[in-house]
Amino acid sequence: MVVDFDGIIYDYDQHGWNGIDKIEGLPLEDAKGSLDRLSKAYNIVVYSSRCQEPRGRKAVEEYLEQYQIPYKEVVLSPIPHYVFLSPKAKRFPRRWTKDLIQELEYMAPKEG
Repeated sequence: MVVDFDGIIYDYDQHGWNGIDKIEGLPLEDAKGSLDRLSKAYNIVVYSSRCQEPRGRKAVEEYLEQYQIPYKEVVLSPIPHYVFLSPKAKRFPRRWTKDLIQELEYMAPKEG
């Protein structure tokens, strides 16, 4: 699963852009709990245009660590993926809802 950092994890609507390596403010409500749950079914890859510069990538990784948000890697460009969550892709309801989590769990690849 590829997850866009700004707008899906980081509450971009609330806190806005402060610079490529300046990420101030809390994550989107329940982003951590939702991604904790989804990390049981998916490898979470975080996509961010902030990764254009090493200091931007470092800022994203430090933010994810600070808020203990699970991820496998942080990338500049979306890699081949099964599910892509972005404010510009699947209609993200601007908050993590129980229905969205259940839908994503249902969509997860099944072993076997």
